[in-house]
Amino acid sequence: MPTILDRSILEAHFGGWPHFHDAEVDAARLRSGRRVGGPPTLELDIYVLAKSVITADGARESGPVVATLRFDDISAVELGDFNHQNVLFDLVIQDMAPSESDPRSMRVELQSSWGLTGAFRCARIAVLAAEPINLDQSGAAS
Repeated sequence: MPTILDRSILEAHFGGWPHFHDAEVDAARLRSGRRVGGPPTLELDIYVLAKSVITADGARESGPVVATLRFDDISAVELGDFNHQNVLFDLVIQDMAPSESDPRSMRVELQSSWGLTGAFRCARIAVLAAEPINLDQSGAAS
């Protein structure tokens, strides 16, 4: 697994790095970085579903969170099909060999079950937040 800054924020909640199967992208924010003098970034707010976790004192379920991930110094961005529901099949992060033409060392793929799909390269990934959410009986955040 590639290095992800502050990954412990998510790992503490889920007992390890979560699976993003059936997670839902709620927001995608692209920033050029120009106003702050930095590189372009992409932030994703992702509803990560509950997960059963086996601990030393027994099993427990960890509830859903909205995870905010930031991808720094992005390039080769291809995103499409964003709509009212954006369900991931998986979020794939791969280490890549930087090249002279592209020094970014990670490739991220948003494999889609429905809605948002895409891929891009980035230099760094950081977990900014993991906010627990409550879902009502219809599955909507409350």
